[in-house]
Amino acid sequence: QQDLPMKLVLGLAVLMAVALWLWPGVPVGPLGAILIVIFSFFFVTVSSRIVGLIGSSSNPVSGMTIAALILTSLIWVALGLNDGSNAAKVAVLAVGAVVCISAAAAGDTSQDLKTGFLVGATPKRMQIGEMLGVLACAGTIGGVLIVLNESYGIGTVDGLAAPQATLMSLVIDGVLEQSLPWGFVAIGILLAIVIEFGFKLPSLAFAVGVYLPVSLMTPILVGGLMRLALNRRYKEAGDTEDGVSVLAERREQGVLYASGMIAGAALVGVLIGGVIFAVTQATGSPEAASAWQIGHEGMDRMVPYSSSVIGTLAFAGLCWMLWRAANRGRRT
Repeated sequence: QQDLPMKLVLGLAVLMAVALWLWPGVPVGPLGAILIVIFSFFFVTVSSRIVGLIGSSSNPVSGMTIAALILTSLIWVALGLNDGSNAAKVAVLAVGAVVCISAAAAGDTSQDLKTGFLVGATPKRMQIGEMLGVLACAGTIGGVLIVLNESYGIGTVDGLAAPQATLMSLVIDGVLEQSLPWGFVAIGILLAIVIEFGFKLPSLAFAVGVYLPVSLMTPILVGGLMRLALNRRYKEAGDTEDGVSVLAERREQGVLYASGMIAGAALVGVLIGGVIFAVTQATGSPEAASAWQIGHEGMDRMVPYSSSVIGTLAFAGLCWMLWRAANRGRRT
C-alpha cells in the first residue's frame, strides 16, 4: 500500500500552477493560477469523495465547473480586470477548464484507486499510470477537437450542439458583460430546492433535462423508461440466484452493455469525422464536410421520410438489443 510521496505530489501541483501562470498561451496571470489552486483543491475533494461513495455517474463536474466560472467571473468584475476584450473571457475560461479537468480526473482516479484496492493493486504504480494517461489524453484531445470542429462544426445548428459549452459561454458572457438574467438564475435555484426537498428528486437530473436538446434527451428518456421497466419486472419477483439479487445482476448487465454502446458511438463518430476531415483536406473542398448528408437527402427524395423511418427502426433495434442483454441469463 505505497503511495507517491506527498512532497512529490505537492511539488508537481505547485509546478503546474506556476507553469499556467507563466505559459504565454494560457493568459490566467498570477490571480488565475491562485484561483485554479483554490477551486481545484475543494472541487477535487468533492469529486473524489462522491465518486468513491456513489460512483462516477454521480460526479457533478458540470455543476462545479459552472460554479468556478461564475465565481471567477465575479472576481474579475469586482477587481476591475474586465476590460471588455476577449482576453478576460479567455482567462476566465482557462481557469474553468483547468478546474473542470482537475475534478474529472480526480473522480476517475478515485474510481480507479478504489478498484485497485479491491483487486490488490499497488497505489503508487496506479498513480503513475494515471499521470501517464493524463499526458496521453492531453496530447491527443486537441487534435480530436480540431477534427470534430472541421468535420461537423462544434456549437453550430447543423453540427455538434455542445450544450454544456454553450451554457458555460453564456455564463461567462453574462457575468463579464453584466447581462446575465439573475432573475432566471434565482428561479432556477428555487426550482432546484423545491424539486430536491419537495419532490425528493435529483435536481441535477432535472436541470440536465431542461437544458439539453430534445435530440439528446430522447434516448436518455427511453433508457430511463427501460430501466424503470427492468426494476419493476425483477423487483416484484424478488428472485435471487446463489444469494445474488436478479435485479442487481440484470441491472449490471444492462449498464455494461449501454456503456459499450456509448463508447462505441463516440469512437465511430470520431472515426467518421476523421474520414470527413481527411477528404476535406485532400480535396480542398469545404463541401466535403457535409457529404455524409447526401445519402439521407437522396433517400428522402426517392421515398419521403425514409431516412427518419430507417433511423427510428435502427433505434428500436438498439433498444431491443439492450433489453435482451439486460435480461440475459447469468453468466458463469
